[in-house]
Order: sequence, then structure tokens, then C-alpha cells
Amino acid sequence: NDVKAAIRWVKANAAKYKFSQKRIALWGGSAGGNLAALAGTSGDVKELGDMNMGNANESSRVMAEVDWFGPTNFL
Repeated sequence: NDVKAAIRWVKANAAKYKFSQKRIALWGGSAGGNLAALAGTSGDVKELGDMNMGNANESSRVMAEVDWFGPTNFL
């Protein structure tokens, strides 16, 4: 999943851009909200992330996530 790969990239470069990798949140509206919800609720589930996309040693967990009208069904 490219969203989870992007989270790992951000964490791998946190020191370079001078921010805390422990304080990362996702926000998305509509389809982006769906992607934020998927990434925010799946954390480090290996089956839902392609570790070959880089920074496999980093976690894809985030502190918070906002799904603004994204299509979801958690039932």
C-alpha cells in the first residue's frame, strides 16, 4: 500500500526535516478519508503493506487519523 509506504518514508526522514515521528496524524476527505482510515486502523499489519516499497525497518503506525466523509463500513 503506497499510503503506508509514505508513512514509513516520513518517519525515516523525521530527523532530516526536524519533527517527531511519534506525532504523525492522517487526514483525508472522501476517498482520501478511506485511505486515512485504512492506514490509521491497520497500523503494523504486514499483510496490508508492501515492505518492498522502502523503509521496511520503520513502523507505519500513526498517532491519529481523521476520516472526513470517507466511504467505510466497520461492521
